[in-house]
Amino acid sequence: MGVIRVLVAEDQALIRQSFAQLIDAHPQMKVIGAVGDGAEAVRLASGADVVVMDIRMPVMDGIEATRQIVRGASPGGATHASAPKVLVLTTFREESLVLGALEAGAAGFLLKDSDPRELLSAIMRIHRGEGVIDPKVTPMVLRHVSPRTTHFEQSASASSTHGDGSDPTDAETQFTPREQEILDLVCQGLSNDEIARRLVVATTTVKTHVKALLTKTGSRSRVNLVIWAAKNGML
Repeated sequence: MGVIRVLVAEDQALIRQSFAQLIDAHPQMKVIGAVGDGAEAVRLASGADVVVMDIRMPVMDGIEATRQIVRGASPGGATHASAPKVLVLTTFREESLVLGALEAGAAGFLLKDSDPRELLSAIMRIHRGEGVIDPKVTPMVLRHVSPRTTHFEQSASASSTHGDGSDPTDAETQFTPREQEILDLVCQGLSNDEIARRLVVATTTVKTHVKALLTKTGSRSRVNLVIWAAKNGML
């Protein structure tokens, strides 16, 4: 794996510098920029693989910046062939904003006071395409998600509907025992490697099952998968 290019977007200078120094010290990561507002993050995002994003920032907040980065937008109207992944850093005081960041397309959420090793691990996982949701963030998200009245309710969201028009909530009846087991562990915030060790299987096997879960539920990422499980009363 090559060096992961990381952009840090955080309006508090001391925190921004601390994150940048921590990330730059990792042999597999390189900070390509450290900015204090969302507009600058959007401007520089095309050079990054992962953007570490604060939510509350001047000029443009982290939610709108995430939306523009994920959609490949920039002030000049250019588009990105492959949009960077966005890791949102949040606090308990920003609970109501987490869903907005999720809807904007964030690939992961981590509390700002997390252990530095958790931040580095989250960056690597997101870069691998896993998606990350801090177990401590999950309750914050779930408080803003109402369980469905029925597991077979038609989804109102086009992103949650399969191409053949079927309701992905029906897919829960099609989960294999192993898929259900892995879904439970994903909802606990475990990575593919951690799940593999827990179940004593190969990481590639876990990846295959996670991919099947994403397909069956119509989820874009592991984060969306956790939300799907919550909406369907499976947590």
